[in-house]
Amino acid sequence: MPSFFGLEIPPNRPIRFRPDVATTVVVCQAALGPLDHPSSSSDGETTAARSSASIFVQTTSDDGPEDTTPPPNKKKLSIGTLRAETCEQFSFGTGLTFASGETVTVTHTGKGRSVYLSGRIEEDDDFDDGEDDFASSDSSDDSSSSDEEEEEEDEDEE
Repeated sequence: MPSFFGLEIPPNRPIRFRPDVATTVVVCQAALGPLDHPSSSSDGETTAARSSASIFVQTTSDDGPEDTTPPPNKKKLSIGTLRAETCEQFSFGTGLTFASGETVTVTHTGKGRSVYLSGRIEEDDDFDDGEDDFASSDSSDDSSSSDEEEEEEDEDEE
């Protein structure tokens, strides 16, 4: 049964997460958090300038060599932009899926506010012990198909 996934990405701080073994994280929604200090900042930046955040993800996989350092040419992918008062949250449709064995790094360009991602954690079906079910059904299917083929061959010979 799926369980809740939630993550806060503070301003100017990348956050990494890794789905547990035999699970998949499905990110379904992004939301813009409140301003830390609603008035203009100390450097003169207005609230309007701090009212948007572009969200980026970067993934690395454990399937490669032992070195888990991402290659220098690994690019961040933009997954959307949130804007105060016009698009403070959005949905990813069926979701962005991250499997076990992946390290996901999430960053955003918003200043003075966090971005929140939410979704669900699903258990992978690949780790089910139902292998015997497939083997027994395969062997019965094989024998019935080979019997039919033999009957067809006998008919062809006559």
